[in-house]
Amino acid sequence: MKNIKQYIIWSLSVLALVSCNLDQEIEIELPEYTPQVVVECYIENGQELRVLLSESVPYFDVIPQDPLEYLGNILLEGATVSISYNGNTYELEEGLVVNPFTLQLNNYFNSEVVDVEPGTVFELEITLADGSVLTSSTSMVEPIPIDSSFIQFNPLQPEFARTLIYGTDPSPEPNYIRRILHKGSLDSLEIDFVTSDDLVDTEIFLFGSDYSFEVGDTIINTMIHINKEYYDFFQSAAGAAFINGNPFGQPGQFISNIEGPGDPIGIFTCMSRETLIEIVEE
Repeated sequence: MKNIKQYIIWSLSVLALVSCNLDQEIEIELPEYTPQVVVECYIENGQELRVLLSESVPYFDVIPQDPLEYLGNILLEGATVSISYNGNTYELEEGLVVNPFTLQLNNYFNSEVVDVEPGTVFELEITLADGSVLTSSTSMVEPIPIDSSFIQFNPLQPEFARTLIYGTDPSPEPNYIRRILHKGSLDSLEIDFVTSDDLVDTEIFLFGSDYSFEVGDTIINTMIHINKEYYDFFQSAAGAAFINGNPFGQPGQFISNIEGPGDPIGIFTCMSRETLIEIVEE
């Protein structure tokens, strides 16, 4: 009898809860948002000097449907941008350019093609239109070549294949790598992550994929040697993006190497890219 009474009480409680108005609107006052300057600059041998200079926008801002209008809202104009290395300083012009290797948009550029030795130090200086000065520094890393690759078909589903690439750890010092995999073209991203050689007990790097390729597919394998500063920035950006979809999560914090007033965020870094393009054949 006691159990029956407890069940009746529990059932009535549930009915009372269900009958409540759960659609009541609640107004939340959001703190005033202060935009932050965002800087992205990736330096590679064989490529020109390019910088993306923009500012962050509030999460709930309406994004214009016109891409040019949106770019006009976030890109920062009127800045003086320079990059120095090997005793020379190069001023960057203002204008929209697209990096054909990464499809990234930049709004400051210089046609100087980088060709330096590992360890070369680069200095970035940005004077914004309001007179604020941002600075950063980085150094070139040595390349980690893709030693070999292998296409392996699935023994259980022979029509599908995966790709395996191998590389050699260049030094006993900590090394960091960004691994990217495209299918068909740079518009189709299959894999994109960063890792360190702390997870590898041997001198050989091995990166694979799932069995998602068929005969005739073009595979674009990319292995990029990166600095610790970019490894930290990438991880923090990925974490912030993950938290972005969680209404109960704390705001993500970017690990940035851009210094200056107003808490600027972003990354100024060197990297060394190795790309291998292959077609799946029977």
